[in-house]
Amino acid sequence: MAQYKSFLSDAGHQSNPTLANIDSEIAAHLESIRQLCTKRNSLVPISRLPPEVLASIFVQHVAQNDLRSPLLSSGCSADWWIAVTHVCKHWREVALATPMLWCSLPFQRSDLVPEMIVRSRMAPL
Repeated sequence: MAQYKSFLSDAGHQSNPTLANIDSEIAAHLESIRQLCTKRNSLVPISRLPPEVLASIFVQHVAQNDLRSPLLSSGCSADWWIAVTHVCKHWREVALATPMLWCSLPFQRSDLVPEMIVRSRMAPL
């Protein structure tokens, strides 16, 4: 789906109304598909967990693992938490609303530090 969105944004068919119309229809269908995927994801068992329970699972994972150590091939634990926010809308909302997940600043990825400070809110760094 992302490849089509990228194509549509790069297409630049504003000079051809027929192509622009088709691009507009494709965009509308892609939005419908996105909404259906979100609805489908909300019906799977993991999505039925209350946000507090899912946040607790995330926080327990942080407590049991030293997230400053490399977890992924990229060697940055912050990449792992960012990946969690890409699982589904529910996980993203829960992760972004859980300041304790953003307290270990990844100084090896200094580009992420400002956003992680914002996401950590008032939690101790």
